[in-house]
Amino acid sequence: MQQKMNKSLYIWILLLCLSCKNAPVPEQTVFISDTIPLDENLQPDSDLNLMQKQDYDTALWVDIAILVPEIVHDIKYATSDNFTKKQIYDCPRCLLRKDAGKALKKAYESAHKAGYGMKVFDCYRPAPYQQRLWDVMPDKRYVAPPWKGSMHSRGGAVDLTLVYPETKAEVDMGTPYDFFGKEAHPAYKGLPDSTLQHRQLLTKCMTDAGFRPITSEWWHFDYGSSNAKLADFLWECE
Repeated sequence: MQQKMNKSLYIWILLLCLSCKNAPVPEQTVFISDTIPLDENLQPDSDLNLMQKQDYDTALWVDIAILVPEIVHDIKYATSDNFTKKQIYDCPRCLLRKDAGKALKKAYESAHKAGYGMKVFDCYRPAPYQQRLWDVMPDKRYVAPPWKGSMHSRGGAVDLTLVYPETKAEVDMGTPYDFFGKEAHPAYKGLPDSTLQHRQLLTKCMTDAGFRPITSEWWHFDYGSSNAKLADFLWECE
């Protein structure tokens, strides 16, 4: 009897082993990071935004340093080198609404064909920075009240000038940036012919791309509707 039971147990164990041998082996989990090596030389891509800062809505806004890297940046309000003599922005950045950014790229290409580069002084101005500017200079002649805002605060304005591509030096425009006087008016003619030609070229490049000049500042150009929504987000600083 005992011998018969031992034989049955042996057969049962044998069948169990055979079933384990034929059982499917669970697939090993494989992570993409284990199969694709990190490319340390990866460069920013304006479409995929692979390494682009995500501190703004990339569906609506563009960073000019990425979209048109050839444009020189000298964001005056991120320094004390401006008419207020105070730093207004925590750090420099040039963001614009996407349509205005694309238009600026087109304007730059026109200037480049004419033998010049571009330098930006001011672009999108967040509402909190508009408030800071107003606190220093509460004068509607020079600064838009924060509750009204400017095209800068709507991401549709840019302040800029032409530069020589080789040296990045600014061309002569007759007055410095943020000069408050009749000499800064685009219609002012009491300047050397070469200076007037520089102004005319800048205006042509910008207007051909869809921007609008204003009557009091040769450097300021608007794009899009003045009824666009004011923006208040702040870009990140390193």
